[in-house]
Amino acid sequence: MADASELPEVLVSFLASWDMHDVEALADHWSEDSVLIDPADPLTGGKIVQGREAMRSYYRRLFEEIPDAKLEGCAAIEDERGLAWLWRYSGSTDGRPWTVAGASYFRLDSDGLILSDNAVWDPTVLGRN
Repeated sequence: MADASELPEVLVSFLASWDMHDVEALADHWSEDSVLIDPADPLTGGKIVQGREAMRSYYRRLFEEIPDAKLEGCAAIEDERGLAWLWRYSGSTDGRPWTVAGASYFRLDSDGLILSDNAVWDPTVLGRN
């Protein structure tokens, strides 16, 4: 995991909320009309999650189904439009631990809220761990 001083503040805050499994704080990182695009996500069946309330429901379900879910930021690059970052996501399903690596691009609004997250990772890794 990258040292927090090496990551943009919005990502440090997002990851801190994730570490605490704080659904409300996570939802507060998203704009009202935000979208999560993760075609490989088994929780969504690859469907887009749209809006802050939908994000709240998504995280609630995620932490209920994967109570040991952990997300680590590995590296990030930020510009005026958003940030690209590499991550490591781990947890367990049916008692089987797994870890996957992936990348996301957060497009941010002028207040630093997430407008969109485009995530990419290999879901076949789940069956190999």
